[in-house]
Amino acid sequence: MNGSRPDRPWLPPAAICEVGDFFLNCSVASSPAQVRAVIQGLLTLLITATVAGNLLIIIAVATSRQLRTQTNAFIASMAVADLLVGLTVMPYSMMRSVHQCWSTWNATSPNDVLARYYGRTFCKAHTCLEYVFTTASILHLGAIAFDRHTAICDPLRYRQRITPRRVAHLLAASWLLPFLYVPPVSLGWNVVGVEAAARRLSCPDSCVVLKNVGFALVDTCCAFFAPTALMLVAYAKIYRVARRQARQIAASSTGTASVVTASVKQQQQQQNHLQEQGNEQQATFRRTMKREHSATKTLAIILGAFIVCWCPYFVASAVDPFVGFSTEPALLSATLWLCYANSALNPVLYAAFNRRFRAAFSRIFCRGKGNAAVVVMVAAAWRDRRRPRPPPPAAPEEESDS
Repeated sequence: MNGSRPDRPWLPPAAICEVGDFFLNCSVASSPAQVRAVIQGLLTLLITATVAGNLLIIIAVATSRQLRTQTNAFIASMAVADLLVGLTVMPYSMMRSVHQCWSTWNATSPNDVLARYYGRTFCKAHTCLEYVFTTASILHLGAIAFDRHTAICDPLRYRQRITPRRVAHLLAASWLLPFLYVPPVSLGWNVVGVEAAARRLSCPDSCVVLKNVGFALVDTCCAFFAPTALMLVAYAKIYRVARRQARQIAASSTGTASVVTASVKQQQQQQNHLQEQGNEQQATFRRTMKREHSATKTLAIILGAFIVCWCPYFVASAVDPFVGFSTEPALLSATLWLCYANSALNPVLYAAFNRRFRAAFSRIFCRGKGNAAVVVMVAAAWRDRRRPRPPPPAAPEEESDS
């Protein structure tokens, strides 16, 4: 494949492919080795944070009775989806993004025994896993929004509407609906009509995922814009209802008792009661304002992080087929990793600000430190047991009476 593009010289050259018997001549990396090492180190930290954070959420829900609620069932299930993203998707995407080669390393010589070519079949499998797990994470966000909307806007009927059976149905839908991506990606429906561009931009050593216009629009609408619109509507109504409830709570405590008494003692008691009531009103007002500001901040963080992480990728993905797939690969890779970063942020946004989760995390870490101390003590005892013990001192001889 020729790397030049005489028809469109303003575009970057296409990948140069050469498949040998023992190695792959991958596309020449556009960044120095030091830069690639730094980027790989940062992405490795992101992967570690994703796996550790979501695993911590799962352990906290599984080991704490206070956290075994219907709402936390959605959070734990979403943590499983994000954990699978960190384990099965992000490591291979890191090698592809850093080394620009669909293998364990950028193999440019037969002596590079570290390189292992992943193959086209695994490329499709990786793409399917990427679509399934990331979309499952997005649908879990929508399920959590529905749960919170019911709890705030219809609290009296929350337990009648959000039953364990309905929770199971929502979780099943959040996991099963993303598998609708598997047949189109496996059968190559996403590249129907753009086969020439696929041949020009992809090589046997690459894993380039292209989308035709129809697939890109359906993917963007179903996986991003529709869930985002529903979440915005739900959280906007939650905010309005919470604000109205806070005002009602503040207004309900402004009334004062008008008790008319004749005696001086009763008047003194009434004044003391009114003073205490005024102090309570001020405290209630402060708590109400604090709760309202906290709700506003939490909603802003949740919606802002989700939109910031996912919007750039879906916009670039939807625009790419309309501009002849001329979007810079580095830009697409950066927006994709911004989506992955949302899997690391979800534990922080939905759990770290919860006092019960923080208490569960503290117990887990304290228990881990205690277990580590026990392991160290047992290891020391075993090491001392294996050491040869010195012979006991000889007993002193008894003096005979002579």
